[in-house]
Amino acid sequence: MNQVDMLNKLDADINIDIISIIRKMNGEKLLLHILMKQELMFSNLDTDKVEQKERLAESFSYY
Repeated sequence: MNQVDMLNKLDADINIDIISIIRKMNGEKLLLHILMKQELMFSNLDTDKVEQKERLAESFSYY
């Protein structure tokens, strides 16, 4: 296993740990919000910014 593979596995393990902690805290809505925000961060921000802002605002309305 090279260094890139090791880092990718570590990153995946950390993400799984964070998700499991949030679920144990009974934070399904918080988990949904984090996942939606992460999706927005990694999406192409040049495409339809209005729709992305609306989706982000909707994610806050779950609380």
